Amino acid sequence: MIKLEELKCSDIGRWVRYRAHHDAIEWGRLKSWNDKFIFVVYGWAGEQSFCQNYTAASTEPKDLEFNMELENEVLQAWGKKIKNMTHQDMAILYRFAPSEFEVFRNYILWKFFTSEFLIRGATTKEIVTKIDEIPKEVLKEMLSDLTARPSISARSGTLQPPPGTERRE
Repeated sequence: MIKLEELKCSDIGRWVRYRAHHDAIEWGRLKSWNDKFIFVVYGWAGEQSFCQNYTAASTEPKDLEFNMELENEVLQAWGKKIKNMTHQDMAILYRFAPSEFEVFRNYILWKFFTSEFLIRGATTKEIVTKIDEIPKEVLKEMLSDLTARPSISARSGTLQPPPGTERRE
């Protein structure tokens, strides 16, 4: 059970698990809450900041718990992806990725990313010169690949945005 009085702004976007009365489990991202309900975007597997663009379902707090297992899978998947990045990859992310990029918004991932980036040499004149020589179209494609969430799997299979979910503008 999630206690409403213990929720904080940093909980927005966290994975939650809903256990229905018939023992089926659904997962989603915490979008917001009021004095009675927690609003969850079910099935959302994208970056936590983008769950705000989807419609949420009101859910009673007694039926929810934070999904630590899924959060750990996400952290491990990002950790592996970060570990496999080159110095150039990390410099591109550091310089060009948007502030809402999941690795930048998650304290654990941010600390891991910055420590790995420092090990590789951080921002140097040489790496900046090398990045500046990359054509903008190629750089844009590289950034898209680098910021793409690594695939993770749960009991329900590979996590994807819920089918039929339309993004609100």
